[in-house]
Formats: sequence, C-alpha cells, structure tokens
Amino acid sequence: MVASIRCFSSKWRNRRMLTRSGRRGEAIVEAACRPNMHFVQVKSVEQQDIQAIHRTRELLVHQRTAIINQVRGLLAERGITVNRSPTAFKKSVPEILEQAQGELTSRCLTLLRMALDGFRTIEAQIAQTEEWLEAVMEQCALCQKIAAIPGVGVMTATAMVAAVGDAKAFSRP
Repeated sequence: MVASIRCFSSKWRNRRMLTRSGRRGEAIVEAACRPNMHFVQVKSVEQQDIQAIHRTRELLVHQRTAIINQVRGLLAERGITVNRSPTAFKKSVPEILEQAQGELTSRCLTLLRMALDGFRTIEAQIAQTEEWLEAVMEQCALCQKIAAIPGVGVMTATAMVAAVGDAKAFSRP
C-alpha cells in the first residue's frame, strides 16, 4: 500500500495540531480519518519559488520604505523636506546632497550618501525580483490566463498561482 501525502489546511493545523508533542501524532491520525476533513494541495517546487520571490520582494520594499523614511527624518530635522514616493526620493536626494554641502556636516553627508547607496542597491534588487516574476508570467500559461482578467497584472497573477496553483483542486462539497 502506497501512502499519499496530504496536507491539512492551516486553519485546522493551527487550532488542533499545535498540541503537546506526545499528542501530535494522535491528532494527525484522528484528523486524517475524519470524512469531512479538508486537505490542501501540496505546493510544487515552482509554486514555492514564486512565493519566495514575492516574499523577498515584499521584504525589499519594506527596507526601501525604511530607508526613505530614515533619510526624510534626518533631513526634516535640518529643515529640508523630501516627498515620500521612491521616485521623488530618487530624484531629489542627490540634488539635495549636492546643494547642502555647506549646510550639512561631512558626517551627515556621508551617512546620507550611505543610505542613498543602500536605497539604490535595494531598488536594483526589487527590479531583479520583478524581472523574475515577469519571466514566470511569460512561461506559465495559468498566470497568463489569470492576467487576462481586467485589472490583474503580473504581481497578482503570479501570487495567485503561487498560493493556489490549479483551482480545480478546490472543489465545493
């Protein structure tokens, strides 16, 4: 007899399966024997990779926002304002650093240049993850089918495929 691998939905796992380790095996067997137990599809390696790209991109966007806010705060303390958007930040901060040579100390200028270099590095990494997602989009027929829906682009289509995969596995009881 060949055993098949089935995953429990996170709703069940979080509520019932996080018991003491001695009872965990018993809970698994009990849950697997129930006729109305809902199982989820095992993610493919491709789905896991796509999800990893999305999570990495999300982390990079948070880091970029943190750098923008840090620099904006440092400049605001010295009476210099910068807009919030990454595009405005990228455009205005180098100009500000050149114009503020006499107003800011050399230490402050160095710190701001370091932050700007970090910002540029993160921008390049975000662009790389977006290129990977576009490549996934070009290769995946399911992504293209989802992207055909009005208002759905590369990010949403690839995220749906990574999270759900083939929706046929989710049948209504």
